[in-house]
Amino acid sequence: MHAEGDHGLIAMLVGFDRQLGDLLGGDQPAFSAATRELLGWEPSGPTLIEDLEAGYCTS
Repeated sequence: MHAEGDHGLIAMLVGFDRQLGDLLGGDQPAFSAATRELLGWEPSGPTLIEDLEAGYCTS
């Protein structure tokens, strides 16, 4: 059973979840380029796929 004010909170949380999913769910190449430019950073070492294939990220 929900308190009377719970519906607004639930709607807010669902909206936040959708926004977060939209932000994290897609490829973000613009963020990567901006980060590299701002920080003068270039990735080094193996890629995520290479780490996965080598078995470094197992449960």
